[in-house]
Amino acid sequence: MGLPGSTEPAAPDTPYTYADNPWRGADVSPLGANIQWDVFQKGDHYLVRMLYNERETAFRAGCHPIAKGSKFYDLDEPERCFGRS
Repeated sequence: MGLPGSTEPAAPDTPYTYADNPWRGADVSPLGANIQWDVFQKGDHYLVRMLYNERETAFRAGCHPIAKGSKFYDLDEPERCFGRS
């Protein structure tokens, strides 16, 4: 999802310690894994949106919403964007 602080891995040859690694899961995800997907239907057309801690959240870069600035996507878009089509 590209959440803040989640894109840099720990070095394989350096063990993780609280003192020398800035990653704090509680800062990034204070409510644990509170991720919600909503699907909306109108006739044969479906839209999907994602909420992270109750806030609309864009899918990762490269996913195309239905309009610029929108957090709604055609139902097939996340599948295409995440490479599962």
